[in-house]
Amino acid sequence: MTTWCFRSIALDYCDDVEVSGARGYRYKAGASILDNGTLDPSTACFCGGRCSPVGVLNVSSCRFGSPAFVSYPHFYLGDQYYLQQVEGLSPDKDRHEFYVTLEPSAVKGYISVDGRIYSSPMASLVLTDSSLLTVNIQTSGIPLDVAARVQVNILLEDRPNVALYEGIPTLYMPVIWFEARGTVTADEVSSLAPLAALPTFVLACSLTILALGALLVAGVAMYCWFHPETSAHFLERRCRKRTATKPDQSLSPLVKDNKKPESIVLKVK
Repeated sequence: MTTWCFRSIALDYCDDVEVSGARGYRYKAGASILDNGTLDPSTACFCGGRCSPVGVLNVSSCRFGSPAFVSYPHFYLGDQYYLQQVEGLSPDKDRHEFYVTLEPSAVKGYISVDGRIYSSPMASLVLTDSSLLTVNIQTSGIPLDVAARVQVNILLEDRPNVALYEGIPTLYMPVIWFEARGTVTADEVSSLAPLAALPTFVLACSLTILALGALLVAGVAMYCWFHPETSAHFLERRCRKRTATKPDQSLSPLVKDNKKPESIVLKVK
């Protein structure tokens, strides 16, 4: 999908939902995206040298070293450590969850569990539920409903040389959170119906053309088998035609027996 400071956003299959009369698969962003090694030790490399509790992602290296951290709004799915630092936070799933809903007819992929491959109709993104479960992309579906919600936070720390920051506790201060939301309407869903059926139509046309080609080759082969005299007569006519149209090289004084032209000596008086 997208990346936060060169880190992939992993979305996990959640549920089948209906959007404006169209059925879709919903994928949500879980706590693993903002993990710093607590839930999965392999994500500790994203700490940036300083691992914080689960719930924020250090993007300082992408912001010229500024103490910037991203999270879900109101530290949704984050550690209680963040909720105890700032008053007025009330994380809510309906208002703060990051999710994408895709039209399923264009979704294809497979699930790999412990190295074993299982076909699945619920794979459109590179998803990782754990280190053992991976769903890979083959094609992506049509987005029906998207809610991308992100919060930007600044790390405040004690700075003895700066009077404004002297003696303050270490905390992650929310600066702003924003939402990018988009949902298809009923009219747009009706216009997507032909597009959703396009893969099936293309497959049917391909199979039809392949079948017609096979029938044509089989028909020609059977005709040649049951009418060998006609085939031989046709080949003989082709050979005669080529022989008749072949130029007579004996008429050229410069060509003998298909060899290179002879040398010509010109005498000038």
